[in-house]
Amino acid sequence: MSSPTSTPGSTTDSIVTAQSHLLVPIARLLNKSFPRSYATVSLLPRLALAYLWLYRLERAGVGRRLSELSLQSLKSSDTVFIFGTGSSINAYPEEYWQVIRHHDSIGMNFFLLHDHVPTFHVMESGRGIRGALLADRYIDRGDYQATPLIIKSQLTNLSTSRVKARIAEFRGLHPDVLAHTYLSIDVLAAGRTRSDMEAAYRLTHKLGLWKPKSRFLILAKRRGSVAYVINLAVRAGYRRIVLCGVDLNHTEYFYDSRREELRAANLPVPPNPEHGTVHSTNDPTNHPVTIHHVLVAIKEQILDPAGIKLLVGAESSALYPDLPCFKWKDAIAALNSDL
Repeated sequence: MSSPTSTPGSTTDSIVTAQSHLLVPIARLLNKSFPRSYATVSLLPRLALAYLWLYRLERAGVGRRLSELSLQSLKSSDTVFIFGTGSSINAYPEEYWQVIRHHDSIGMNFFLLHDHVPTFHVMESGRGIRGALLADRYIDRGDYQATPLIIKSQLTNLSTSRVKARIAEFRGLHPDVLAHTYLSIDVLAAGRTRSDMEAAYRLTHKLGLWKPKSRFLILAKRRGSVAYVINLAVRAGYRRIVLCGVDLNHTEYFYDSRREELRAANLPVPPNPEHGTVHSTNDPTNHPVTIHHVLVAIKEQILDPAGIKLLVGAESSALYPDLPCFKWKDAIAALNSDL
């Protein structure tokens, strides 16, 4: 690990804790006093808090900063396929997977249950079933040994107990999994309305959080992991981003139809937490700003002006036609001509 392990009650940890306790009420007061200006007013104290708490994670010996990993050095294509867990990927023919294996890819969360091994994998946490599946891929099967694991620190949350919970969570991971783990600072592109959210993303852009760099630490998020992973892909230097299994207009996961098969292989399968007719992140009854709104805002305000393509892997996605569909036939023809 990159930093020495601290002992409980150390002077350094006491100072960090005191600073955290000072920043929390400041951020809460700013958030309450200027709710429509959250992104500009309370961003700095929240970022300062996240840095302090990330330092505590490092001192506890349970993580390395994402900035210690050069994603660009591992990048081997200008196109990257980002994998959600929607059931549409079950319909992909072998020719699609041949194209995918010819490029880089990023898996998200329970994509761990799929046989494809991505270039990078991103998780929201390592608790429970997630930890067991990480152990399966990194240790038991070992096919993720060359796949860096990126976990959102989620430390801009104002709960002072969050950092302790995260330390306990990461200490529960197998040491071989931790050896592949990198932690980011994730910044919420906040706002109670669509226009507020768009303003927040414009701010993250002005702050340089979408600029490609060899090493970086901070990523923007809103409503779902896919927005965070798109930011990751842009910063890593990809020029064409294809969203696969990001369906959003139903609640079936790719592993729902394979539950018995996966359990027979002694793999834990998470329950389906969805209760509506569309994915919860795309349900306006949950929040007026949906993940569809977020991704279109990212495309129109940040990616299009930079000449970066954001596409979907299937026309059945709720994001189509706002996001064009990847031209599989052209990619297959190009691949075959190279063979």
